[in-house]
Amino acid sequence: MANLMKRIDITSADTKQIGFEYQYLYFILRLLQLSLGEEVGYEALDDVHVINASNKETLYIQVKHTIGTAASGSQANLTKLSGDLWKTLSNWSRLISDPIENRSKAENQIAFINVSRFILVVNRKVDNNEVITEIQKLRQGLTTGSKLRAYMNKLQAETKDEQKKEYIGNVIALSPRVFTAFLKNTVFESFSNNLFEQIREEIRKKMTDDAYIDDVLGSLYLQLKEDFFDKAQGGKHQIITYSEWMEKYRGVFNRFRTTLLPFREYNPLLPEHLEQQVFVKELIEIGAVDIQNDGLSEIAELTEFYLKIELQLNDWCNEGRITIFERDKFHKNAALIWKRIHQSCHQTTRKDVSQDNDNALNCFYDVMKEKLTLLSTELGVELSNGEFIKLANEERIGWKYKWLIRGTQHGN
Repeated sequence: MANLMKRIDITSADTKQIGFEYQYLYFILRLLQLSLGEEVGYEALDDVHVINASNKETLYIQVKHTIGTAASGSQANLTKLSGDLWKTLSNWSRLISDPIENRSKAENQIAFINVSRFILVVNRKVDNNEVITEIQKLRQGLTTGSKLRAYMNKLQAETKDEQKKEYIGNVIALSPRVFTAFLKNTVFESFSNNLFEQIREEIRKKMTDDAYIDDVLGSLYLQLKEDFFDKAQGGKHQIITYSEWMEKYRGVFNRFRTTLLPFREYNPLLPEHLEQQVFVKELIEIGAVDIQNDGLSEIAELTEFYLKIELQLNDWCNEGRITIFERDKFHKNAALIWKRIHQSCHQTTRKDVSQDNDNALNCFYDVMKEKLTLLSTELGVELSNGEFIKLANEERIGWKYKWLIRGTQHGN
């Protein structure tokens, strides 16, 4: 029964699906690393491929994932007779010598290898793999192609697995010159079981705030998947050039990098004698606040609002999220909104000063309905109210008719 369960685990749909998803996450990682003149493809020339237009080099990338771990629970080792290792080397060997691509002759195979690199990506350790060590020694000039071929011949003779014998045979069937050139252009990369953190780091490098990295990742993943299905249904491979990447996907980053500001929660300490604040006096005068009828709680709330907007704006400035110029422009825009509403509400006050208080009250309520934005980020009612109260407390705006002239004199 134990062996049966193991077999079920190995062939389960979940196990296969995670392998496909791992490949696709690696494809996204390569997209995030895309440079000018490059293209990245998924399940087109290989699991993933990268073409550099400037040097005409193509990277053929096989991505192999396993759910297995070492007995200690740590990352498993890629063994020297791993099926993933030898099947990949075999497939590349057959690609190199593909007669349909006019590569039956050694000179054509060498020409193909010279503009290619072959990369095996696994979520396993590769440092202690004897085969990979021998191939790396060849790349470093520490051994020869003939010695490496002899090692593989010996390995083929030792294994009893007929499928693996065939895979190894396809590699050593290449001519000596092609065999050596191929393996010198072959590299092996060990990646984490979880590619998400590496993807997040690439997103972070694109000047995306930590608060929005997962938002960018989610939006990017969804958009890429939609593109994949659209192309697949049209019988096309998902291949994305640098120009398409910039044109079609740059907006995913810009949406979060330049237009949204992170909010914080503040609990500011309220000043003593709330009723003596500048903004309170005029609100009492026009009847917007009644001290005798729960007026202090209303004053406390408005005071908290303007202290919160001060703290929030200062933090955004100190963290470099907004500039001093943008902060000052925000204040001026808020004052301009007040000015237009003030002018509208006091159209009749000039002829009939007895309407001043009623019109001032309307002005106050209309202004407090406004929702302000900063760098396309909507601040909401609380912070918007706080901004107008802050300006009133600084005597830059007011509610009665006299403030129409005074506000103009202040340049607001």
